[in-house]
Amino acid sequence: MALNELTRKGRFDIDICYQYKMLSLFVNFGLERKPLEVHKRLMDWFNVKHSEVTSSPDLVKNLSWDNSPSYKTVQRYLEKFRHNLPVPKDRIEDFHFPGSMEYIGWRHSRSALDCLRFYLSEYRYRPPVGLVQWFSRITELTRSDLSDPKTFNKNSIHVGLYAEVYWLRELSEAFRRPVTSSDLLLELRLAWGFNGLENNSQVYEDIFREEGILSNESLILVDSAHKRLVTEMPILMDILPRSTDK
Repeated sequence: MALNELTRKGRFDIDICYQYKMLSLFVNFGLERKPLEVHKRLMDWFNVKHSEVTSSPDLVKNLSWDNSPSYKTVQRYLEKFRHNLPVPKDRIEDFHFPGSMEYIGWRHSRSALDCLRFYLSEYRYRPPVGLVQWFSRITELTRSDLSDPKTFNKNSIHVGLYAEVYWLRELSEAFRRPVTSSDLLLELRLAWGFNGLENNSQVYEDIFREEGILSNESLILVDSAHKRLVTEMPILMDILPRSTDK
């Protein structure tokens, strides 16, 4: 069901993914005062999502994409966004070099372009600035080497997965429906280079046990409020299990 928490005006907030998509259209195409155009593009997006259902991971396979927001709902949310953006405009904008680097930071230029290269080549997807910034941060803090063409995709998937987890967390918090995830788990995974297998694996396992968490615990736990937003995360969608997998 697409309707979730009540607003102060007594109306239900629509699915956070619908809000995110409207906000993206609002920001990236200058449609602040064009609800009809936003509604049209949103309907096109719904049609694409509906066509992808059969090949989707099991987690999101049963989602319905038939209940699209009405024109009046789009109009209401655009008005709301004009007065208060839930996510800063600079983070929602699609990444473009060099313009976006003023926000991300010039010292991250190489990792930002690596992020763009990976998502465009693998998914034909231009990532938003917020996701690119998380990708750049994680590349640096894990000392990930993206310079070798032979390991570029593998290493980019590792970095991108954590970037998408943090971006999903940020968005869900901004739309007031935070996902469940462990800061400590993410911290330790990143401190030991994603899984700890290459750097003192026994110490890694010992610390996890002492902290009372499982080293193979899920990075995030999503419920019905977050499932559609997961479909906007290309790597997560790629690695989630499918019942057709052999």
